[in-house]
Amino acid sequence: MISTRLTARLRPALVRAYSSATSSSSSPPTSAVPAEAKPIPNVVPQSPNRATTWSTSQRPRPAGQSGPRFEQTIMELQPSPLSAMELVANEPILFVHSRKAVCDGGKLKLSLRIMCVWGGRKC
Repeated sequence: MISTRLTARLRPALVRAYSSATSSSSSPPTSAVPAEAKPIPNVVPQSPNRATTWSTSQRPRPAGQSGPRFEQTIMELQPSPLSAMELVANEPILFVHSRKAVCDGGKLKLSLRIMCVWGGRKC
């Protein structure tokens, strides 16, 4: 089942391709270079709020999303999440003195102790 978002994005390209195929065939081809061999633009942001990589081991976005895993992926439809670096810089780090983390929202308490039962005794 094709989603409406995918259909809305692909419809203009399909209409253009169909109209150019039905028009006169005497026009020269628009590009002799296959789509895979076209150069990737140099200015592709890493995320909407971060232009460059933030780690030395991180590959830039176009190079990082290449290879057999991404060969049939439409990259324009993939999510482009915001970088968390700005959020971490704006939000101070909270130190916890015990082994419990408390959420500010609904007062959810999480125990960080590892509990296991093995052979009738606690580990």
